[in-house]
Amino acid sequence: MPSSYTPKNLHNTIINYYDLSEPDYKLVLGLKKNMAMHYGYWDKSVHSLSGALAKENDVLATKAKITKNSLVLDAGCGVGGSAIYLAKKYGCKVIGITLSSAQVSTAKKNATKAGVAEKVKFYPMDYLKTTFKNKSFDVVWAIESVCHAEDKKAFIKEAHRLLKINGRLVVADGFFTKNSYTLKEDRLLRTWLNGWGVETLATVSDFSRDLKAYDFKNITFTNIDRNIFPSSVWLYVWSLLGLTGGKLLGLIGFRNKIQSGNVIAANLQFRLLFRHLWEYGYFCAETMS
Repeated sequence: MPSSYTPKNLHNTIINYYDLSEPDYKLVLGLKKNMAMHYGYWDKSVHSLSGALAKENDVLATKAKITKNSLVLDAGCGVGGSAIYLAKKYGCKVIGITLSSAQVSTAKKNATKAGVAEKVKFYPMDYLKTTFKNKSFDVVWAIESVCHAEDKKAFIKEAHRLLKINGRLVVADGFFTKNSYTLKEDRLLRTWLNGWGVETLATVSDFSRDLKAYDFKNITFTNIDRNIFPSSVWLYVWSLLGLTGGKLLGLIGFRNKIQSGNVIAANLQFRLLFRHLWEYGYFCAETMS
């Protein structure tokens, strides 16, 4: 597994990445409209990026057995897209947490605009050290957020503490496909991950082992590489334009180092996925006690 990237302050790295990269997400993923910062899920029923982003919510909601009576924790909620979608479509209550106070502010505005402010609440909080009581939630939901955790086991431990008996954990994210890489592969992977404010990824086998260690049951993993592939290609195509234009904008002070790293990461994610150096999928697991 690639050696860890250890910033002086991982929280600030993550916050700065999302706050400073927001213009790119608005441009490339339609963040203002879609309120989503993930790959989405493409199948024959999906004909647009907006549809793919919504579809991933539906696929995971079905897997997590979300109903109108569910209380969901969106761990790493971004600007509130999934939380708002779940509240509107399934009628459940959702609490979203993120490290970024700016994202909390935006998420609250989005929830009010969507008419679900009474069902959805947002707080600035670390999902590794929440202030919620034991066994508070029916579902802990995490789309492309656990990748940011320095210690994936700490996330799993906290999720288990927060879930009620027969509660469900659903995690959609990227995972390493090998335990060790060549020096060149390691360098490319670390450049990609660092560009997105990520320290390291787990392997599927390691994450599954850690779920078992914390007494999760009925553990399943579903690889959906082919379902994210169109989005991966889109990010790559955008990066080709961004790499050229970004250099010019950087020279005149309109792009910073974090934004430039974001573009490089968007380029590398496709190349490394194509070479099967990482994979994308979702875990679902249940608590039994």
